[in-house]
Amino acid sequence: MAEANADNTSLPYKKLAGFHLKRLLGEGGMGAVYEAVHPTSHGHVALKIMREELASNPGSVERFEAEARNLAALKHPCVAEYVTHNVHRRGKRKPLYYLAMRFLQGCTLEQYVEKYGPRPVEEAIWIIAQACRGIHAAHEAEILHRDIKPANIFLVHEGDGRITGVRVIDFGIAKVRDEDDIDRLTRTGLWLGTLAYASPEQLASAKDLDYRSDIYSLGLVLSFLLTGKHAFDGKSAAVVYGMQTNGIPEIPSLDTGLMNIIRKATTFKREDRYEDVAGLIIALELCRPDLFMAPPASEGSEPTPAVAPTAVMPHMMPAPAVLYGLPPATKASDNPDVTDEHYDSVPRVVKWFAKILLLAIFLG
Repeated sequence: MAEANADNTSLPYKKLAGFHLKRLLGEGGMGAVYEAVHPTSHGHVALKIMREELASNPGSVERFEAEARNLAALKHPCVAEYVTHNVHRRGKRKPLYYLAMRFLQGCTLEQYVEKYGPRPVEEAIWIIAQACRGIHAAHEAEILHRDIKPANIFLVHEGDGRITGVRVIDFGIAKVRDEDDIDRLTRTGLWLGTLAYASPEQLASAKDLDYRSDIYSLGLVLSFLLTGKHAFDGKSAAVVYGMQTNGIPEIPSLDTGLMNIIRKATTFKREDRYEDVAGLIIALELCRPDLFMAPPASEGSEPTPAVAPTAVMPHMMPAPAVLYGLPPATKASDNPDVTDEHYDSVPRVVKWFAKILLLAIFLG
Protein backbone atom coordinates (compact mmCIF):
# COMPACT_ATOMS: atom_id res chain seq x y z
CA MET A 1 0.00 0.00 0.00
CA ALA A 2 1.24 3.44 -0.80
CA GLU A 3 0.31 6.53 1.12
CA ALA A 4 0.34 10.10 -0.13
CA ASN A 5 3.35 12.28 0.65
CA ALA A 6 5.61 9.26 1.06
CA ASP A 7 9.26 9.92 1.82
CA ASN A 8 11.69 8.71 -0.85
CA THR A 9 14.86 9.18 1.19
CA SER A 10 14.61 7.46 4.59
CA LEU A 11 15.87 3.94 3.93
CA PRO A 12 17.70 2.37 6.89
CA TYR A 13 18.19 -0.81 4.85
CA LYS A 14 18.64 -1.32 1.13
CA LYS A 15 17.82 -5.01 1.35
CA LEU A 16 16.03 -7.17 3.90
CA ALA A 17 15.44 -10.91 3.60
CA GLY A 18 15.67 -10.69 -0.18
CA PHE A 19 13.43 -7.62 -0.46
CA HIS A 20 14.83 -4.52 -2.17
CA LEU A 21 13.49 -1.45 -0.35
CA LYS A 22 12.52 1.45 -2.62
CA ARG A 23 11.00 4.15 -0.42
CA LEU A 24 9.38 4.90 2.93
CA LEU A 25 5.58 4.95 2.76
CA GLY A 26 4.71 5.79 6.35
CA GLU A 27 5.58 5.34 10.01
CA GLY A 28 3.67 4.50 13.17
CA GLY A 29 4.20 3.47 16.76
CA MET A 30 4.98 -0.15 15.87
CA GLY A 31 7.26 0.49 12.92
CA ALA A 32 7.52 1.70 9.34
CA VAL A 33 6.12 0.59 5.99
CA TYR A 34 8.23 0.59 2.84
CA GLU A 35 7.59 -0.01 -0.81
CA ALA A 36 9.72 -3.02 -1.70
CA VAL A 37 10.28 -5.60 -4.41
CA HIS A 38 11.28 -9.24 -4.11
CA PRO A 39 12.92 -10.10 -7.44
CA THR A 40 12.23 -13.84 -7.38
CA SER A 41 9.17 -14.85 -5.38
CA HIS A 42 7.01 -12.23 -3.67
CA GLY A 43 6.85 -9.41 -6.22
CA HIS A 44 5.84 -5.82 -5.42
CA VAL A 45 4.90 -5.39 -1.75
CA ALA A 46 4.33 -2.99 1.10
CA LEU A 47 6.84 -4.18 3.70
CA LYS A 48 6.02 -3.43 7.33
CA ILE A 49 9.08 -3.64 9.60
CA MET A 50 8.70 -3.54 13.37
CA ARG A 51 10.92 -1.10 15.25
CA GLU A 52 14.18 -2.70 16.38
CA GLU A 53 13.76 -1.57 19.97
CA LEU A 54 10.44 -3.42 20.23
CA ALA A 55 11.99 -6.79 19.40
CA SER A 56 12.72 -7.36 23.09
CA ASN A 57 9.14 -6.53 24.10
CA PRO A 58 7.09 -9.77 24.09
CA GLY A 59 3.80 -7.88 23.90
CA SER A 60 4.89 -5.91 20.83
CA VAL A 61 6.18 -9.03 19.11
CA GLU A 62 2.92 -10.85 19.83
CA ARG A 63 0.83 -7.98 18.43
CA PHE A 64 2.95 -7.84 15.29
CA GLU A 65 2.73 -11.58 14.74
CA ALA A 66 -0.99 -11.55 15.53
CA GLU A 67 -1.55 -9.05 12.74
CA ALA A 68 0.32 -11.33 10.33
CA ARG A 69 -1.71 -14.36 11.42
CA ASN A 70 -4.97 -12.48 11.10
CA LEU A 71 -4.16 -11.22 7.61
CA ALA A 72 -3.03 -14.68 6.53
CA ALA A 73 -6.41 -16.05 7.63
CA LEU A 74 -8.34 -13.51 5.54
CA LYS A 75 -8.71 -13.75 1.77
CA HIS A 76 -11.05 -10.98 0.70
CA PRO A 77 -10.90 -8.14 -1.86
CA CYS A 78 -11.71 -5.57 0.84
CA VAL A 79 -8.89 -6.60 3.19
CA ALA A 80 -5.16 -5.97 2.73
CA GLU A 81 -3.64 -8.96 0.95
CA TYR A 82 -1.14 -10.98 2.99
CA VAL A 83 2.04 -12.09 1.19
CA THR A 84 4.44 -13.39 3.85
CA HIS A 85 5.93 -12.64 7.24
CA ASN A 86 9.02 -13.74 9.11
CA VAL A 87 11.85 -12.65 11.37
CA HIS A 88 15.24 -11.64 9.96
CA ARG A 89 18.04 -12.76 12.29
CA ARG A 90 21.20 -10.64 12.35
CA GLY A 91 23.61 -12.35 14.69
CA LYS A 92 24.08 -10.37 17.89
CA ARG A 93 21.92 -7.49 16.70
CA LYS A 94 18.21 -7.39 17.47
CA PRO A 95 16.09 -9.33 14.96
CA LEU A 96 13.83 -7.56 12.50
CA TYR A 97 10.22 -8.71 12.30
CA TYR A 98 8.56 -7.99 8.98
CA LEU A 99 5.20 -8.42 7.27
CA ALA A 100 4.78 -8.18 3.50
CA MET A 101 1.43 -7.19 1.98
CA ARG A 102 0.49 -6.73 -1.67
CA PHE A 103 1.46 -3.23 -2.81
CA LEU A 104 -1.42 -0.92 -3.73
CA GLN A 105 -1.39 2.62 -5.07
CA GLY A 106 -3.59 4.98 -3.11
CA CYS A 107 -4.05 6.71 0.23
CA THR A 108 -5.85 6.28 3.51
CA LEU A 109 -9.40 7.49 3.99
CA GLU A 110 -8.07 9.97 6.54
CA GLN A 111 -5.68 11.49 3.98
CA TYR A 112 -8.40 11.54 1.32
CA VAL A 113 -10.91 13.45 3.44
CA GLU A 114 -8.23 15.82 4.75
CA LYS A 115 -7.37 16.71 1.16
CA TYR A 116 -10.83 16.84 -0.43
CA GLY A 117 -13.12 17.51 2.52
CA PRO A 118 -16.46 15.89 3.42
CA ARG A 119 -17.70 13.42 0.83
CA PRO A 120 -21.00 13.32 -1.07
CA VAL A 121 -23.57 10.95 0.37
CA GLU A 122 -23.33 8.46 -2.50
CA GLU A 123 -19.56 8.21 -2.24
CA ALA A 124 -19.61 7.96 1.56
CA ILE A 125 -22.15 5.13 1.48
CA TRP A 126 -20.21 3.20 -1.15
CA ILE A 127 -16.87 3.54 0.67
CA ILE A 128 -18.26 2.50 4.06
CA ALA A 129 -20.12 -0.40 2.45
CA GLN A 130 -16.86 -1.75 1.04
CA ALA A 131 -15.18 -1.37 4.43
CA CYS A 132 -18.14 -3.25 5.91
CA ARG A 133 -17.49 -6.07 3.45
CA GLY A 134 -13.93 -6.41 4.72
CA ILE A 135 -14.98 -6.32 8.37
CA HIS A 136 -17.79 -8.80 7.67
CA ALA A 137 -15.17 -11.19 6.27
CA ALA A 138 -13.04 -10.71 9.38
CA HIS A 139 -16.01 -11.41 11.64
CA GLU A 140 -16.85 -14.52 9.63
CA ALA A 141 -13.31 -15.65 10.45
CA GLU A 142 -14.05 -14.76 14.11
CA ILE A 143 -11.60 -11.84 14.06
CA LEU A 144 -12.52 -8.60 15.85
CA HIS A 145 -10.57 -5.65 14.39
CA ARG A 146 -10.81 -3.27 17.41
CA ASP A 147 -9.14 -0.30 15.69
CA ILE A 148 -11.38 0.73 12.80
CA LYS A 149 -10.71 4.36 11.90
CA PRO A 150 -10.13 6.48 8.77
CA ALA A 151 -6.38 5.86 8.92
CA ASN A 152 -6.99 2.10 8.76
CA ILE A 153 -9.19 2.17 5.66
CA PHE A 154 -7.19 2.36 2.44
CA LEU A 155 -8.54 3.68 -0.87
CA VAL A 156 -7.00 2.05 -3.92
CA HIS A 157 -6.77 4.22 -7.02
CA GLU A 158 -5.30 4.05 -10.49
CA GLY A 159 -2.85 6.54 -11.95
CA ASP A 160 -5.68 8.71 -13.28
CA GLY A 161 -7.19 9.01 -9.79
CA ARG A 162 -10.10 6.59 -10.16
CA ILE A 163 -10.93 4.86 -6.88
CA THR A 164 -11.05 1.18 -7.71
CA GLY A 165 -11.27 -0.43 -4.30
CA VAL A 166 -11.30 -0.16 -0.52
CA ARG A 167 -9.12 -2.20 1.83
CA VAL A 168 -9.29 -2.56 5.60
CA ILE A 169 -5.73 -2.53 6.94
CA ASP A 170 -3.80 -2.78 10.22
CA PHE A 171 -5.02 -5.77 12.19
CA GLY A 172 -2.28 -5.13 14.75
CA ILE A 173 -4.61 -5.15 17.77
CA ALA A 174 -7.26 -7.41 16.28
CA LYS A 175 -8.38 -10.34 18.39
CA VAL A 176 -9.64 -13.80 17.55
CA ARG A 177 -12.92 -14.38 19.37
CA ASP A 178 -12.61 -16.57 22.49
CA GLU A 179 -8.82 -16.25 22.40
CA ASP A 180 -7.04 -14.89 25.46
CA ASP A 181 -7.08 -11.11 25.12
CA ILE A 182 -3.79 -9.43 24.29
CA ASP A 183 -2.95 -6.93 26.99
CA ARG A 184 -4.65 -3.67 26.01
CA LEU A 185 -2.09 -1.57 27.83
CA THR A 186 1.46 -1.16 26.65
CA ARG A 187 4.30 -1.18 29.14
CA THR A 188 4.22 2.61 29.09
CA GLY A 189 0.54 2.65 30.02
CA LEU A 190 -0.73 3.88 26.65
CA TRP A 191 -4.11 2.58 25.57
CA LEU A 192 -4.07 0.53 22.38
CA GLY A 193 -6.55 1.87 19.88
CA THR A 194 -7.86 5.29 18.88
CA LEU A 195 -9.99 7.27 21.31
CA ALA A 196 -12.09 9.08 18.71
CA TYR A 197 -13.27 5.81 17.11
CA ALA A 198 -13.38 3.45 20.09
CA SER A 199 -16.67 2.02 21.30
CA PRO A 200 -17.94 2.83 24.81
CA GLU A 201 -17.20 -0.73 25.92
CA GLN A 202 -13.61 -0.39 24.68
CA LEU A 203 -13.17 2.82 26.64
CA ALA A 204 -14.67 1.13 29.70
CA SER A 205 -12.04 -1.63 29.34
CA ALA A 206 -14.66 -4.33 28.90
CA LYS A 207 -13.09 -7.75 28.46
CA ASP A 208 -16.06 -9.21 26.61
CA LEU A 209 -15.88 -7.15 23.42
CA ASP A 210 -17.87 -8.50 20.50
CA TYR A 211 -18.47 -7.60 16.87
CA ARG A 212 -20.82 -4.76 17.79
CA SER A 213 -17.77 -2.81 18.94
CA ASP A 214 -16.51 -2.74 15.33
CA ILE A 215 -19.98 -1.73 14.15
CA TYR A 216 -19.84 1.31 16.44
CA SER A 217 -16.50 2.33 14.90
CA LEU A 218 -17.85 1.87 11.37
CA GLY A 219 -20.71 4.22 12.19
CA LEU A 220 -18.24 6.85 13.38
CA VAL A 221 -16.20 6.47 10.19
CA LEU A 222 -19.35 7.06 8.12
CA SER A 223 -19.99 10.22 10.12
CA PHE A 224 -16.40 11.33 9.45
CA LEU A 225 -16.86 10.76 5.72
CA LEU A 226 -19.91 13.01 5.68
CA THR A 227 -18.61 15.78 7.97
CA GLY A 228 -14.82 15.67 7.75
CA LYS A 229 -14.71 15.79 11.56
CA HIS A 230 -14.42 13.35 14.45
CA ALA A 231 -17.82 12.95 16.07
CA PHE A 232 -16.17 12.62 19.51
CA ASP A 233 -12.92 14.55 19.76
CA GLY A 234 -11.90 14.39 23.41
CA LYS A 235 -8.39 14.31 24.84
CA SER A 236 -8.97 11.43 27.24
CA ALA A 237 -10.96 8.22 27.42
CA ALA A 238 -13.11 9.67 30.20
CA VAL A 239 -13.99 12.77 28.17
CA VAL A 240 -14.83 10.78 25.04
CA TYR A 241 -16.89 8.30 27.06
CA GLY A 242 -18.89 11.16 28.56
CA MET A 243 -19.56 12.59 25.09
CA GLN A 244 -20.72 9.20 23.85
CA THR A 245 -23.44 8.97 26.50
CA ASN A 246 -25.20 11.89 24.77
CA GLY A 247 -25.25 10.16 21.40
CA ILE A 248 -23.66 11.10 18.11
CA PRO A 249 -24.18 14.74 17.02
CA GLU A 250 -26.80 15.33 14.34
CA ILE A 251 -25.51 16.02 10.83
CA PRO A 252 -27.42 18.99 9.36
CA SER A 253 -29.16 18.43 6.01
CA LEU A 254 -28.62 14.66 6.15
CA ASP A 255 -31.77 12.72 5.31
CA THR A 256 -33.57 10.92 8.11
CA GLY A 257 -32.90 7.42 6.80
CA LEU A 258 -29.11 7.74 6.70
CA MET A 259 -28.98 9.62 10.01
CA ASN A 260 -30.97 6.81 11.61
CA ILE A 261 -28.45 4.27 10.30
CA ILE A 262 -25.57 6.20 11.84
CA ARG A 263 -27.50 6.69 15.07
CA LYS A 264 -28.31 2.98 15.40
CA ALA A 265 -24.75 1.87 14.59
CA THR A 266 -23.40 4.22 17.26
CA THR A 267 -25.98 3.65 19.97
CA PHE A 268 -24.31 3.78 23.39
CA LYS A 269 -25.76 0.43 24.51
CA ARG A 270 -24.41 -2.26 22.22
CA GLU A 271 -27.55 -4.40 22.53
CA ASP A 272 -29.39 -1.62 20.65
CA ARG A 273 -26.97 -1.62 17.69
CA TYR A 274 -27.12 -3.86 14.64
CA GLU A 275 -26.57 -7.48 15.61
CA ASP A 276 -23.90 -7.91 12.95
CA VAL A 277 -22.25 -6.10 10.04
CA ALA A 278 -24.63 -7.80 7.61
CA GLY A 279 -27.44 -5.87 9.29
CA LEU A 280 -25.60 -2.58 8.76
CA ILE A 281 -24.98 -3.40 5.10
CA ILE A 282 -28.62 -4.25 4.47
CA ALA A 283 -29.67 -1.00 6.17
CA LEU A 284 -27.42 0.88 3.73
CA GLU A 285 -29.03 -1.01 0.85
CA LEU A 286 -32.51 -0.11 2.09
CA CYS A 287 -31.47 3.53 2.40
CA ARG A 288 -29.94 3.84 -1.09
CA PRO A 289 -30.81 0.71 -3.11
CA ASP A 290 -29.90 2.49 -6.37
CA LEU A 291 -26.23 2.19 -5.40
CA PHE A 292 -26.41 -1.57 -4.95
CA MET A 293 -28.61 -2.84 -7.77
CA ALA A 294 -27.24 -4.68 -10.80
CA PRO A 295 -28.39 -3.29 -14.17
CA PRO A 296 -31.15 -5.35 -15.79
CA ALA A 297 -29.95 -7.81 -18.43
CA SER A 298 -31.14 -7.26 -22.01
CA GLU A 299 -33.60 -9.79 -23.42
CA GLY A 300 -31.92 -13.01 -24.51
CA SER A 301 -28.58 -12.20 -22.88
CA GLU A 302 -26.87 -13.76 -19.90
CA PRO A 303 -27.34 -11.88 -16.60
CA THR A 304 -24.44 -9.54 -15.89
CA PRO A 305 -23.21 -9.31 -12.30
CA ALA A 306 -23.07 -5.88 -10.74
CA VAL A 307 -19.66 -4.27 -10.68
CA ALA A 308 -17.97 -2.08 -8.12
CA PRO A 309 -18.38 1.63 -8.79
CA THR A 310 -15.39 3.82 -9.56
CA ALA A 311 -14.73 7.33 -8.39
CA VAL A 312 -12.53 10.11 -9.66
CA MET A 313 -10.97 12.09 -6.82
CA PRO A 314 -12.45 14.20 -5.44
CA HIS A 315 -15.85 13.44 -7.00
CA MET A 316 -17.51 10.10 -7.41
CA MET A 317 -19.27 8.63 -10.43
CA PRO A 318 -21.81 6.23 -8.89
CA ALA A 319 -22.33 2.90 -10.60
CA PRO A 320 -24.29 -0.19 -9.59
CA ALA A 321 -22.74 -2.48 -7.02
CA VAL A 322 -23.68 -5.62 -5.18
CA LEU A 323 -22.22 -6.52 -1.82
CA TYR A 324 -20.15 -9.65 -1.71
CA GLY A 325 -21.96 -12.58 -0.16
CA LEU A 326 -25.18 -10.70 0.60
CA PRO A 327 -28.50 -10.44 -1.29
CA PRO A 328 -28.80 -7.40 -3.61
CA ALA A 329 -31.58 -4.87 -3.31
CA THR A 330 -34.65 -5.72 -5.36
CA LYS A 331 -36.34 -2.35 -5.79
CA ALA A 332 -35.37 1.29 -5.75
CA SER A 333 -36.77 4.28 -3.93
CA ASP A 334 -35.93 7.92 -4.49
CA ASN A 335 -35.57 8.91 -0.85
CA PRO A 336 -36.80 6.19 1.51
CA ASP A 337 -37.60 7.12 5.05
CA VAL A 338 -36.08 4.06 6.68
CA THR A 339 -37.72 3.52 10.04
CA ASP A 340 -36.68 1.61 13.13
CA GLU A 341 -39.01 -1.17 11.97
CA HIS A 342 -36.72 -1.78 9.00
CA TYR A 343 -33.67 -1.87 11.24
CA ASP A 344 -35.19 -4.25 13.72
CA SER A 345 -36.21 -6.62 10.92
CA VAL A 346 -32.74 -6.85 9.40
CA PRO A 347 -31.66 -10.04 11.21
CA ARG A 348 -34.95 -11.68 10.16
CA VAL A 349 -34.32 -10.66 6.55
CA VAL A 350 -30.98 -12.44 6.62
CA LYS A 351 -32.47 -15.55 8.23
CA TRP A 352 -35.40 -15.73 5.80
CA PHE A 353 -33.11 -15.26 2.80
CA ALA A 354 -30.97 -18.16 4.00
CA LYS A 355 -34.06 -20.35 4.52
CA ILE A 356 -35.43 -19.57 1.05
CA LEU A 357 -32.04 -20.29 -0.52
CA LEU A 358 -31.76 -23.64 1.26
CA LEU A 359 -35.32 -24.56 0.27
CA ALA A 360 -34.59 -23.72 -3.37
CA ILE A 361 -31.49 -25.92 -3.31
CA PHE A 362 -33.42 -28.78 -1.68
CA LEU A 363 -36.24 -28.60 -4.24
CA GLY A 364 -33.76 -28.39 -7.11
